[in-house]
Amino acid sequence: MKKLILFSLLLLSLNIRASIIDDIYKALETGDRKQARTLIDQAILKPESKVDAQFILMLLNIIDNKKDIYKVMEKAYPSLSDPSPYLYSLWFTDALTNGYGKKETDRLEALKKMLLNPKTSGSIQAAAKYVIGAHYLFSNNFEEAQKVWSEVGSIKEWQMTGPFDNTSGSGFNKKYPPIDQPQPDASFISATNSKISWFRSAEFQKDPWIATGNHIVANQAIVYAQTFLNSPSDMDATISLGGSGSLKLWVNDNMAVENEDEFMTELDVYNCKVKLKKGYNRILVQLGYTQNTSYPNFIVRVVDSKYEPIKGLTYSSEYKPYPKSKEEIANQKIEHFAEAFFKKKIDEQPNNIINYILLSKAYFRRSDVNKAIDILNKALKIYPNNVLTNYELILNYNKIDNRTELLKQIERLRKIDPNLYFFAVYDYNTSYNKGNYAEAEEHLNKIKEISGAFTEDYIQYQMKLLAAKKDYQKLISVLRDALNSYPENQYFTTVGYYLIKDQSKSTDQAAKFLEAYLDKNFNYDIQELLIKEYENLGKKSKVEQLLNKQYQFFPEETKSTNNLTSFYYKNEKYKKGLEIVEKALLNIPYNSSYWYDKAFFQEALGMKTEAISDLEKAINYNPNLFEAREKLREFQGKKPLVSYFKIEDAYKEIEKALADPLKSDDNYEYIFYNQSFVVFPEGASVEYSSSSIRMLNNSGIEKWKETSIPYNRSTDNLIIEKAEVVKKNGEKVTAEQNYNDLVFPSLEIGDAIYFEYRIERYTYGKLRKEFWNDFVFNDYVPTRKSMFKIFTPQDYQFEIRTNLIDTKPKTYSVDDYKCYEWSFADPQKCISESYMPTINEVGMTLSISTVKDWKTISHWYSDLVMPIAKEDYNINEIYSKIFENKIELSTFEKAKAIYEFICTNIRYSSVDFRQSSYVPLKPMVTVSTQLGDCKDLSTLFFTLARKAGIKTNLVLVNTRDKGEEAIKLPSINFNHCIVKIDIDGKTLFQELTDNYLPFGYVPTKLQNSQALVIPNSETDTVGNSLIHIPNTSINKSMFKREINVKIEDDQLKATTKLTAYGNLAESYRSDYSGLTNDEVKEKIVKRISNEYSGTPKLNSYNIENLDNRNDVVTISSDYTIENKIIEIGGLKAIKPVFFEDIFTTNAFLEEKRTQPILYWKYEDCDYYETEVTLELPNGLNFMDLPANFKLDKSYINYSLEFVKLAGNKVKLIRKVSVNNATLPASIYTDFKQTMKVILKAEDIYLAFK
Repeated sequence: MKKLILFSLLLLSLNIRASIIDDIYKALETGDRKQARTLIDQAILKPESKVDAQFILMLLNIIDNKKDIYKVMEKAYPSLSDPSPYLYSLWFTDALTNGYGKKETDRLEALKKMLLNPKTSGSIQAAAKYVIGAHYLFSNNFEEAQKVWSEVGSIKEWQMTGPFDNTSGSGFNKKYPPIDQPQPDASFISATNSKISWFRSAEFQKDPWIATGNHIVANQAIVYAQTFLNSPSDMDATISLGGSGSLKLWVNDNMAVENEDEFMTELDVYNCKVKLKKGYNRILVQLGYTQNTSYPNFIVRVVDSKYEPIKGLTYSSEYKPYPKSKEEIANQKIEHFAEAFFKKKIDEQPNNIINYILLSKAYFRRSDVNKAIDILNKALKIYPNNVLTNYELILNYNKIDNRTELLKQIERLRKIDPNLYFFAVYDYNTSYNKGNYAEAEEHLNKIKEISGAFTEDYIQYQMKLLAAKKDYQKLISVLRDALNSYPENQYFTTVGYYLIKDQSKSTDQAAKFLEAYLDKNFNYDIQELLIKEYENLGKKSKVEQLLNKQYQFFPEETKSTNNLTSFYYKNEKYKKGLEIVEKALLNIPYNSSYWYDKAFFQEALGMKTEAISDLEKAINYNPNLFEAREKLREFQGKKPLVSYFKIEDAYKEIEKALADPLKSDDNYEYIFYNQSFVVFPEGASVEYSSSSIRMLNNSGIEKWKETSIPYNRSTDNLIIEKAEVVKKNGEKVTAEQNYNDLVFPSLEIGDAIYFEYRIERYTYGKLRKEFWNDFVFNDYVPTRKSMFKIFTPQDYQFEIRTNLIDTKPKTYSVDDYKCYEWSFADPQKCISESYMPTINEVGMTLSISTVKDWKTISHWYSDLVMPIAKEDYNINEIYSKIFENKIELSTFEKAKAIYEFICTNIRYSSVDFRQSSYVPLKPMVTVSTQLGDCKDLSTLFFTLARKAGIKTNLVLVNTRDKGEEAIKLPSINFNHCIVKIDIDGKTLFQELTDNYLPFGYVPTKLQNSQALVIPNSETDTVGNSLIHIPNTSINKSMFKREINVKIEDDQLKATTKLTAYGNLAESYRSDYSGLTNDEVKEKIVKRISNEYSGTPKLNSYNIENLDNRNDVVTISSDYTIENKIIEIGGLKAIKPVFFEDIFTTNAFLEEKRTQPILYWKYEDCDYYETEVTLELPNGLNFMDLPANFKLDKSYINYSLEFVKLAGNKVKLIRKVSVNNATLPASIYTDFKQTMKVILKAEDIYLAFK
């Protein structure tokens, strides 16, 4: 009975709590924050609703920009039986720490009281010590900071090695050698192809974390760190890991933690129970990062069940023998306490959205935004207009830089509650950034109204606006008050410094102002200002003193080291500088920049031999140091490499060409066209090109008055050394230049343009040592001289393919390089013919590649793309929408459903600043922006298809118009991306950038294109060779047309119905979609009039399947046309029309031909079937009909049949099957004759009387 009463009382208290909390949510749902606050005050007075109400209040205070919210947390703290999850979720808000930095006294004491309380978990206490240590750091109390940080209990003894390749995050599951080779004598090959090993840094940072960028330099990499833990006995423990990047952790070579996502987390996010062995235990961390991680780091703690550091453990960064564990421990992972806590709360209270929000904040803290957004969307299903939930979504979209969803969510929230502080600030910034200062001032007044005139935020916004409006007098007044109220604010101090410097007559007043600030504060940016000020005052000793202070506390930081070494070099203190660089190399031994700097100090000290050795090391660790290469050649007494490329007598060649008479019928001619490369043994290369082109007529000038030099801004550095017009009289006019664009002014017939440029090509990733290039020696215009040279290491291996080149290259040695040179004087001009292959198929071409096979390329691209093809939050959402209420679909139907979604919702867009040349956007971004290029759309399809269980591969394509045989050797010379889909034993190749294309059809431009199928994993067997895309279309692309013509006097009354299938349906859909009715009518009339050479009257028309992607489009029309009957003596005659021409009289005009015929470029239809029915008036009859005609060729099967029908009708039936391939030039005579025969067969009149 007692238990029943207690249960009833508990149920009653829960109902009371739920009732008043629900009322709060209902008030927020209607946008009544004032009523919500009244209800919150009431709820706080009730024990059963107090905690929820207090946390709702804190979140409400955050969006209302209330101050000192931590005081609400102080009041809530005693009521929390387990405060740690709540503290964790609101950690960086004003309800607790308000971020890192110096704390006001009251907040600091409150934090110590709450966070260091035995009531909180050891994880919270460790994080608190990090925050408190940071407070002392920013208070300029380095010793106290270090003391507090030492109590966090993180491991600080590590050996490290790296970098290893992690292109697009592909290195996560690679088994790099350091995993199994912990010994000190182990040797590895790095991502830059240099020899590396395990090393121990002399200095780690003073705080508890390990920032790998201080020890291993790479923009994207896999790096390893290992330590050897000495345990006094066998024991159970918990390994706790956090960091920025993808992470793995092994204990005694057994996987304990792995997370592939590049999250930025706090400490103790990944936890796993482990069994430590007595003696030494190896702990190995793998950290992976790409450009998505700005500050890669990690932190490891070994703790007990309360997350407190286990005492008695020691750590060594020296290798120690250890027992390799066979025990499986990866399944003993511990869910993070905050996440587990709020999940349980949600299960118990499914309608209480405060728990959803706090769980989302827990996810947010470890950057798992997908889960955060998912849980917030679940909360929105309960209260869709809740301002707190909707605001949290804005924070999450902003964190993942999803601008499209962010802007949408901002407008959703604005509709819910437009009077939020957030919108006052957002609108102020929007107006300010647009330069609309009057409007910005209106929003500033709104900020003032909400937050008050004396808050730091308001004053800062006010000062920015005053500065923009150049109202300096008022700005000075506001600044004085700001500095009095907030003397430790960095922004106010910075502005104050510049104003003092501008207005004070005292030379050192600005310096004293900054010194006063730094006496009680540490701020790197303010220190930089003071250093600059000391330099301006000539106080070198003060500069050195401050730089040394930075260096003493941050000896591992590259920035503090670089600042000090730069000072020493500039002030000729070379020995001191050399000493600092040598110390730095103990921290980061594979840093090429430090080896480069060291060489400069050694040069200054006369240590030339040592400098040469260190420059070689610098280049070894970073092949892209082109300046270091030239410096090394200088030290070695060698000529600059560029000297081997330049044409010494270029102007003489130009002068000689300009003196010749203008005899050619061509538009222009190449005086010379040269390209040279030097390929370095470590990777990287330099291209040097020089060209001079003479203008022979105005068309030539139009072609060359401006040009762009092709290069990749992401991987190349372009240096244009010369660009000018050389006039006939020898005068030189410098070209106008904007980046790689050149404009040649004052260009006249008979002048020449002359330009030389150098491109330094950086090397990265898996293909870092590979080289490929194609060069064409001739053109469709005359070329006086063309030359290609390549300088390679002596033992360099590469394959060569040539076309129409019989000569071997000239070879000779230059320093350490072997040169291969091909040079041609007056190479034969390529003759242009209609529908011929590209110049790089029929010209004098040279192809070079070091890539050993196509598998290397396909697996390179797989590594690039597969880590990006992830199922983020909106991918799962759209997947559900695509297959909602669709059950038992076939594989074909599933693939088609995905295709239809992409075509309907995503538009093709290719813009340089949005997209990279090779790396696709994340599917999440493509879906959100509803925009993508070929690789983006293909990756989206691939991701959704994989989720649906459809075997799909990405396919790189060199489209047919670029040459069906243009790629001769392994390279990445592709210009398009599609997908290959395996469906029930059959294969489809699917284009995704054409919203009009029916599913299952291969466009003509892709059929027989060279392509490379990309494997989905290391074990996938595709991608070992180049293929030609077969026509896997599910049906033929064909035209079927019915024409019925009734002859009345001189008038034709006709109907026609065209049915276009497959690719041809796409063509008509593309032509007619989006047109107005009048435009459609005009287009149909024009089409009819083209056949009859007259203007018809269009009586009606109908188009079917224009607005979908059915594989058939039907166009029907009813028309009347006058005066199309001719009279010959006593006879009358009519000329039948077929509408679709098999050939036209103006095609293929050449009598003879030397090049293949790209018939597919002329003809895109596989099959024609045309039926023409002619009906005469009563009393008239057709005379003798022409004989039936039939023609069979390898490239065309043609038949034309004449059938006399009952009465006064006749039917013409035309059937044409086309093999629209590339035809050899040898059949051109036959082809042209066939064309004439078919044209003649269709040029007929049917007589009647």
